[in-house]
Amino acid sequence: MELLVGAKRGHEGRTAIGFQIGLMVALFSFTTPISAQNSPAPNPGVAEALRRGLTCPDAQIRSATLSLLRKEKQTKIAKSLVPEIVRLLGRESHPLLRREAVQTLTALETPESLGALHSLISNPDSAIRLEAVKGLGTLGDHTSLPLLAKRLFDIDPSIRREAGTQLAKVSDRTRRGVPSPVRSGR
Repeated sequence: MELLVGAKRGHEGRTAIGFQIGLMVALFSFTTPISAQNSPAPNPGVAEALRRGLTCPDAQIRSATLSLLRKEKQTKIAKSLVPEIVRLLGRESHPLLRREAVQTLTALETPESLGALHSLISNPDSAIRLEAVKGLGTLGDHTSLPLLAKRLFDIDPSIRREAGTQLAKVSDRTRRGVPSPVRSGR
């Protein structure tokens, strides 16, 4: 944990590469998993280091940060970073990282991530729309049904097919009364 906080403090006086290396080491050398930070007052140094990882100029560090957030998806710290992930999507030019960001929003299962996926389903980038359709199917929330139905008429045939699959999945889940993870508070 000290290493993580040190990476946060040390950024001001180091080169960008030094910060990147420090952050990578911090992200991958937890002596205690982030999940242990699920206490009522999580360490703000961890959240700040993850925030910096999402805004780091190095694509590999942004990717590693998103991967870590998906792995630690049930923690309060990870769930608190949904707004930063949405901002990352707005400025990210790397297509694979944009897809990873949408997958991370899905994994976090929050009302905020559901709202973000609802917005992303109309994104001009077909890869983002496809990931959003998959994410809405995974979350299985009934509020997504009209949005998925609209994607049945998407210009991209792969999105139309996926929308049909996910629409059936969410409809079935809704009919059976299975709550969405977003609603069940997991």
